Amino acid sequence: MTEKFKILGKFIKDLSSETPDVETYLVVRERIGSYQLTIDINSKQY
Repeated sequence: MTEKFKILGKFIKDLSSETPDVETYLVVRERIGSYQLTIDINSKQY
């Protein structure tokens, strides 16, 4: 028997990042517009 599932909604509960020091922050704030974030989440059926 094959079960089919449909995803009804998508959300991110909590996604955060931290900048380790001031020097990194200064570099990041100048280049943040060119960053790209990809999140790939895979889950297995229980």
